Amino acid sequence: MDAGMVFGLIFTICVMAMILFFGLDQIADFFGFGTETQVHRELKEVAQDVDRIYNMAENSGEPHTLSIPESTKICFFNSSNPSPRIYADDSISWKPDAAFRTIIKSEGYNTWYYAGSKRGGYAIHNLDMPSDKNFCAPGGTRVYITRMYNGVVIEPILE
Repeated sequence: MDAGMVFGLIFTICVMAMILFFGLDQIADFFGFGTETQVHRELKEVAQDVDRIYNMAENSGEPHTLSIPESTKICFFNSSNPSPRIYADDSISWKPDAAFRTIIKSEGYNTWYYAGSKRGGYAIHNLDMPSDKNFCAPGGTRVYITRMYNGVVIEPILE
């Protein structure tokens, strides 16, 4: 092998390693198996369920299992009063800091997600959470979506 070919192989291996190291998250999101992509897909599914249940009779509802990785959380809360709510099971406690509460109120979010180092808000139409029912749900949590007189409420199924 001549020196040019060896240099070319080493250079190619280094470039491929850099692409994999720095671009793995973008590649995962592009193909739809990144954590944040899974959370957004689940939020859209919950929003569809909320819209469907909103068109049902009062007190109608059904269970739903959140299909997201266990290392992530989706939180549901009252957008005008996203005050903290502490539960005996700390994994479902809603504990936003003041900065998040300001963003939530200004943007009208009623859902917040934590996906590793990424987080963000989401507004689900017709979801009207009472402040005393604010909670977070880690991946695999079963929730119950219920049609109430003023909108739809989501509650954790505590087993």
